[in-house]
Amino acid sequence: MTTNKDIAEEFAEGKTKGKSDHVFIDGDTIYSYGYHFPIAKKVGNKEVDFNESKYSSTTSHHQSLVRRALESHGFKINKKKLSEVMG
Repeated sequence: MTTNKDIAEEFAEGKTKGKSDHVFIDGDTIYSYGYHFPIAKKVGNKEVDFNESKYSSTTSHHQSLVRRALESHGFKINKKKLSEVMG
């Protein structure tokens, strides 16, 4: 079974598709639960716009998993609001 952490790592490694029970990658964006809540969107080489908006404790955990994976792969993380990431 693919875990949320696995999907976070796959996103940081460059995968453009993948899913676990509650986190999924579609193209250059990784989401928590659905398209209504993007966690991060790749905007350049090793650079992401990262959604800092809060939604639930579970989604905050998903955000932490993704942030750690991105940091471990040397990404520049631009902190953004939800509306800026969805833009």
